[in-house]
This record gives sequence, C-alpha cells and structure tokens, in this order.
Amino acid sequence: MAVISDDFATDPATRWAGVDSAPFTWDNVNQEFVVDLTVTNPIAYRYTSSAPGSIEHECQVTFKMGTSSSEQGTGGPGVRMDSGGAEDYYGCNVNWRDGEIVIVRSVGGSATEVGLPLTGLTLTDDDWITIRLAAAGTAGSNVVLSLWYQTASGAGAKPNHTAMIGVDGSPDLTRTDSDTDRLDAANHSNVGIVSGAQGNQYDTRHDNWRAQNISDRGGAGGGRTTFNIHTVKLGMNLGKNLGRVA
Repeated sequence: MAVISDDFATDPATRWAGVDSAPFTWDNVNQEFVVDLTVTNPIAYRYTSSAPGSIEHECQVTFKMGTSSSEQGTGGPGVRMDSGGAEDYYGCNVNWRDGEIVIVRSVGGSATEVGLPLTGLTLTDDDWITIRLAAAGTAGSNVVLSLWYQTASGAGAKPNHTAMIGVDGSPDLTRTDSDTDRLDAANHSNVGIVSGAQGNQYDTRHDNWRAQNISDRGGAGGGRTTFNIHTVKLGMNLGKNLGRVA
C-alpha cells in the first residue's frame, strides 16, 4: 500500500480509536488531533481506516512538547500496534528536559524501554518535534527499530512535513528488540500515535501523521536539525511496571 496519512482537516473520530478507550478531541481551528489526560500509564491511538499492509512499516507524526516536567514523556508515532486493539505497540518517549528520546514497548499496557535512550539533545519547552519510527523484521524475527527526529528549533511555527524526515539508511537511533515479548506477529500490523506517559499529564497537539511499508520508501526526506551535545542522565521512570531490555 502507498502512504497513508491524516492532516486532521476533518474530525478524526471515524478514523481513529483510543486503545483501551483512551479519549481524544479534534481542534477544528488548528486542524489537530488533541490529547489532554492526567495518566501515568502508556496511551495509544490506532488508525483504523487502513493499515500499511505489512508488519515491516514506519510511521511519523509532528507533535508539541509540553511546558512542565509533569508532561515529560509525550511521544509520537506508534508501530507494530495490535490490529485487534490490545495494548501492544512500540512508541517513544521524548523527555525534553533531560535531552532524551527513548523507544518503548508496551505489552498489555506495561511499558519497557528498548535499549538505552538517544541522549545529549537540546530540546525546548513547548517546541514542535517530528518523529519517524520504523519497525523492520519479518514475523517471528527480532524487531529492528529505527528512529529519526527533527525539531522546529524553538521557532514556534508548526512544521508541515509532507514526506518522511531524515535519510532512510541513517537513523538517529537504532535498537533491536530480541526479547521474548517482542512484537513480531502478523497481528502487529497497525500504526498510530503512542506515548509512554512518563509524567502524569499528557497535553499534546498532533498533526501531519503518515505511515507506509518500509518497502514503499521512495527516498530521503528533509534532513534534521543540528544540536549541541551536553551530558544528561539516563535514568527515568516510564509508565507502569517499567523495565529495560538490553
């Protein structure tokens, strides 16, 4: 299948479903998918109108980081989501005040970090960020997760990405999930929006969502922003029943 996308120009209620009935709203003025919840467990929304067609797929969304430490953990795209609506999926947490992005796996709503985070990033409160997340590996195989990111550099204006960001063969972060709980079955075929919800407040605006099979890639996207590197801590507390796999 070719690229599937949603710019939220119309009410997404008929195209999206909250996993475990998680609520969302539509901002018809800014044409955005909006989530405003007080939770400590992972949150996920599944695109139900169609799916890429393969479990080897990728997804991208632009969203806004929060303004307080309680909002740490806002996240973007979801891949390998269970087609029946179970709380099984991969996503990421953007812990902007710690300068980190970490890939997260949820099984039954329990979040586990997949390897160490991408660290040393300069991220800004209330800035827009775009994240692309890809899951490679056939059914029954290890899952290779690749992540690209790009920020608005504190400019305030929402970027309008009409293609996948980054260079296909040069992700900013790659992690392999070889755990027995990895999501490697045929039913892990859906995509959407995911957050690990590290803090207790999830108040995030989303736009320009898109997904496709990895085999449908047509070339590189728009590159990414250059960041100043600094030392950050690696520890964090994501969701409920959090663990970390090697």
